[in-house]
Amino acid sequence: MKIDWNDIEVFLAVARDGTLSAAGRQLNLSQPTVGRRIQQLEERLSLTLFVRTPYGYKLTDNGVSLVEIAEEIREKIDRFKGCAKMLNEQPSGAVNIACGESFAQLLMDNMENLIFQYPDISIQIQTGTRFVNIEKGDADVAIRSQKPTSPNLYARFLGNCRYAVYASSTYASQNPESKTERRKEDCRWISYHDDKSVLPVTRWMKQQVSPEQVKLYCSTLMALLQGVKSGQGLAALPIFVGKQTQGLIQLTPALTDLNQETWLVLSRNAGRVQAIKAVSAWIGGIFDQLDDEFFQI
Repeated sequence: MKIDWNDIEVFLAVARDGTLSAAGRQLNLSQPTVGRRIQQLEERLSLTLFVRTPYGYKLTDNGVSLVEIAEEIREKIDRFKGCAKMLNEQPSGAVNIACGESFAQLLMDNMENLIFQYPDISIQIQTGTRFVNIEKGDADVAIRSQKPTSPNLYARFLGNCRYAVYASSTYASQNPESKTERRKEDCRWISYHDDKSVLPVTRWMKQQVSPEQVKLYCSTLMALLQGVKSGQGLAALPIFVGKQTQGLIQLTPALTDLNQETWLVLSRNAGRVQAIKAVSAWIGGIFDQLDDEFFQI
């Protein structure tokens, strides 16, 4: 049995409006066309859907039984059309990303690919340790070091960010102990301020290096990198950052006791917005392409 969706739409209009003429006005069809469509549907179903009365068209028991199902079909067709329209549109608009400084730099290095593919999307990147509430709309997407517990948030595991100890080549040559296990006791170190204590690397520093050896505290990654490059001491850095920073040498293999979980987080509802979906897929693709030396799944 082949059913034309347009006949079902006509059936619902007549059931709602009660006359062929009223249904025709709603559907922009002539009265005879509406009548012909109803007759055609009844013949295909082998059912009488309406009783013709002097006052209009009244649903039969069979018609009443089918109205609710027809309404569900129309709702799904409308959703289908809306989804198809949305998929056909080029994603556009502003997407706010909250992440740490190192990840902000990683995103910036790959921004050209996103702009080329989605020229109508604009990106806002906010960094810092202030808690960003995705559910309240503080950001559309976040890169976090912990998996969220809220059922309203979607989280994708991106991998473990691997760290190593770095120094400038000048500092390492002048302080040979920096290349040995005595580096923790005999070398100068650079760390973040205590207000960055939420960072795994800050907690690692407190556990591994005595406060007396930390000679420089920084509030930003840029300042910390500048301190290391200028020979002020050693620092634990993400390997993908250390490798890309000129003038630094890696003093240790990947630290086995410092692995920062990395999660892509967004609101489950936000995933329905084309621009946010596109940006989330772009971020996931960046991390998928990182070498295991930098990120370990």
